[in-house]
Amino acid sequence: MKGLDTNVIVRYVTQDDPVQARAATNFIESLTEEEPGFIALIVIAELAWVLQKSYHSTRHDLARV
Repeated sequence: MKGLDTNVIVRYVTQDDPVQARAATNFIESLTEEEPGFIALIVIAELAWVLQKSYHSTRHDLARV
């Protein structure tokens, strides 16, 4: 099982840095049933905080993530 940290999820969701977004997308798309990913609850909380504070996302935006 591979753990995903907040930075990977932020880059995947925002796609704001082409190089890092590509790396995050490749990593996430490489996950399989045999090699699944894991997102800790704290990562979800940090993701919500980063998206609200740095990207000015609304609660509605967060619900879509």
